[in-house]
Amino acid sequence: MRKMMCWTEKLEDGVKREIRVSFHGKGLRWQWKRSDEPAWVYDAPLTTADWDSLEALADNWYTRQRLPREHVDRIRRIRSEMEGAAPGEKQKP
Repeated sequence: MRKMMCWTEKLEDGVKREIRVSFHGKGLRWQWKRSDEPAWVYDAPLTTADWDSLEALADNWYTRQRLPREHVDRIRRIRSEMEGAAPGEKQKP
């Protein structure tokens, strides 16, 4: 069974958006669904806020022993690759 992380956030226009991230192979698969739309979206651009939410949730789940350390490391590695930083390099605040 694939590990999936899900959370809900409220957008500026007051609509809730559900986000799902699943671990596939060596990558991640993102899915979004607004409560006012019938279908899931798979190709929306990622924002810094999306990555921040995923990292915070992954840290929380790791602390509660719901997520292995490898998944937390994978999230950080993929984010740094997506943002153009060298893998293993710390992000500047």
